[in-house]
Order: sequence, then C-alpha cells, then structure tokens
Amino acid sequence: MAASRRPLAVPAAVALVALGASGCAAPSRPSPGAPGGPEAPVHLAFAWPPDLQARVTVDHREWRGSEAGRARYAHRMVVAPEGRGLRVSVRDAEAEGNTPGLELNVALNETLDQIVGRDGTYLRTDGLERAVDILGADDEESRASSRLALERIAALDWELMVGAWAGRSLIPGQPVSYQFPAAVPLLPGVPALLDVEVALAGPAPCEEGEGAARCVELTWRASPGPRARAAAVERVQGARGEGAPPLAVEGLQASMEARLVAEPDTLLPHRLLVREELRLGVRQPGGDVEEMVDRSEDRYRFARETEL
Repeated sequence: MAASRRPLAVPAAVALVALGASGCAAPSRPSPGAPGGPEAPVHLAFAWPPDLQARVTVDHREWRGSEAGRARYAHRMVVAPEGRGLRVSVRDAEAEGNTPGLELNVALNETLDQIVGRDGTYLRTDGLERAVDILGADDEESRASSRLALERIAALDWELMVGAWAGRSLIPGQPVSYQFPAAVPLLPGVPALLDVEVALAGPAPCEEGEGAARCVELTWRASPGPRARAAAVERVQGARGEGAPPLAVEGLQASMEARLVAEPDTLLPHRLLVREELRLGVRQPGGDVEEMVDRSEDRYRFARETEL
C-alpha cells in the first residue's frame, strides 16, 4: 500500500490462486543520470514534511472482457514520524461504484501503513496480519502467500509514487531502465520481475489549467520479460477451482504505465494516472484460441490539507 492506494480487490480467481510464490530479489538500481546532452538533468528529491496530510480522490475504471465497472475512492493520506523514517497511513476512506470489493478495499487501505525512510526508500508495511485476517486466509500457507502478495502491492505502490524517482537525475529524452520485483499487471497473485523504463517527460503545471509549469511529469512503463511471462503462464494454467479443468493458456502479454505530476524538489504529488492491461490467449474446448483482455485505469488527485 502507498499514498496512491490503488484498489486491491480482484474478482478474477486466477489473480489470487498463485499467491504462494516467494518474493523476488531486490531490484537493481542504476546510478542517477550524469550531466550531458542538450539539456541539464533535473534532480528529483524526496522531502515530504513529517506532518503532511492530503485529501486523495481516485477515479477507478475497469474493463474485464465485455463487462465494465467504475468506482470512486476518497481518503485522507496522513504522514507522521516513525523512528528515523515516516509512517504513511490512510484515514476516513470511502468508496462508491459498481465494481466488486469496494468495502474490502476500504478496509484494507485503512489497515495497512507504509513505513518509509527519510530518503524515500520503502522499508516495510505494517498491519499485514490484520489485512490477511480481512482477506479470510485461514491456513498458514494461505496466510503466508497472502502476506507476500500484499507486501508486493505495497512496494509497487510506493515505487510509482516516490521510490522510482527519489534521488534520480533525469534528462528529457534519456530514459533509464532497471528491473523491479512485483506481480504480473492485473494478476497480483502472480509474482514477476518487471522490466521498467522511467523517463522525464518535461515541465508540467501542477494543476490542470494552471499557467506556470512548477511541476514535472514523470513516466514509468513496465512489463514482464519473456522468462517472467513463461512462468506466469504456468501459474495461471493451474489457477482454477478444485475439480475444474486447467486453463489452456497459450500466450500472455501484460503492461503497466504510470504518469506522475509532482514537485521536483520534494516529490509532493499532484496528479497520477495508472493504466494496466492483461491479454491472455486461452484455447477453448473446440480448439480455437480466444483472447481475454482486462484493463484498468486509475486517476488520482491530491489536495493538501496542511500548509507546506
């Protein structure tokens, strides 16, 4: 979980059955970009105040095959000192819409707190045991796998908001690549090492319609590589209920894109857009291969409630 708080509940059974995989290795991090080229690098620094509070609204849309859903989430993001770091919490969460799992998402969001370093490094998530109880995991294997899945979601959420950017120096037109351990987009129970590319799109107004470009727009694009896709296909093929025949999955393509508008000297967020897409080729009993397509889109707005 992170300041962004993307919806967590997933109605598709294939998203959760593979939760038992162990976590991946820590991501490899390139050093910040060096000066050079026609434009000077823009340095991105994490400097959230320890008493930050902001009102966050999320417009969530999803398309699962021929079905579409929409929901609106709102909460207060509360930051407080935690040892030598910061605790990022959600309070007063609410949701409305026609997508599954609204109440579950609200409960999970208010249960999980992120603990991060003063330099923007993700450290851990508190409240995992209570969250596992809310999910209804009853045996130790299920609890352990659910705990790992929630931790992956938490780390990825923070990566999109701060982790990918803190301490970097980026030059427009010169993307930086690295790998990040997360899950297959729209399959949170299927771990995968994602190939990531981050870039500085350029200056941007902090608020839509604002004249001055005081913020910067940052882009984050990721997809699982060939080995991660092959491993994911194996997991999804066994992702059916007891007694049901396995899915005959013959291809998987997945991608995730985020666009963050933030203040470069603090990484205080103003707007965030996250899009995910999953395409599965499934062979039907008659022999034809049908492509199953799921997509989601989340649009965030941040309004601060304290003087910065």
